Amino acid sequence: MRWTPTLLLAGCTTLSTLDGARTLSPGATQIAMAASLQEGANPVSASLIPLPQVEVAARHGIVEDVDLGFRFYLLGMGTDVRYRFLELHPLHVAVQPGLFVFALPLGGFQGSLEMRAPVTAEVELTDRWSVAAGTRVFLREQWNTVKLEGDTGVASRLDSFLGGAGRFEYHVPRFTLGASVDVYGQPARAGGLAWSGGLDVQFRLSSARERNERWKAEHPD
Repeated sequence: MRWTPTLLLAGCTTLSTLDGARTLSPGATQIAMAASLQEGANPVSASLIPLPQVEVAARHGIVEDVDLGFRFYLLGMGTDVRYRFLELHPLHVAVQPGLFVFALPLGGFQGSLEMRAPVTAEVELTDRWSVAAGTRVFLREQWNTVKLEGDTGVASRLDSFLGGAGRFEYHVPRFTLGASVDVYGQPARAGGLAWSGGLDVQFRLSSARERNERWKAEHPD
């Protein structure tokens, strides 16, 4: 129980961006680890010093231009589908709707459900460097156990986060290093700016099709 305030401060949600707009090829898998500093990610942390967040994420290519992702972070998790609807090399544009949840069943119940729909444009600067930017919008329905004059109940509130993100990526054949900054306004509760700045490393496993194409390139007839 003594750790509950610390968990509330660091948990609740994540504001960080871990992806650009380029989707994985069908069958390919990507694992990511990320660390960031965030402020305003939950009502408790607003106006305090930036708090750390750590994440583990995985993505898998489903079909051409579509991949599925999962993210796990302190006291929460999320899933999303990324769809690249525009590819005009070197430009890629994708939308990435998803659902994220948070739960802390200590001393009652604290929890939330978020609906997100980021849109990201990414430009390949070279074969190794790319830059991405886009809009960030999500709605969060939050529930908290409250006690009033001996009675216990659950209070809810709808929060909105509106903002944008910028991201740089450095690519080598199996690894990607990323750096992202996200900034949000919180008009629903006039909470001021919320922001995140972080780094991530991603490891990519090739699909069977990519391995076959690479073998053919290395062993021409």
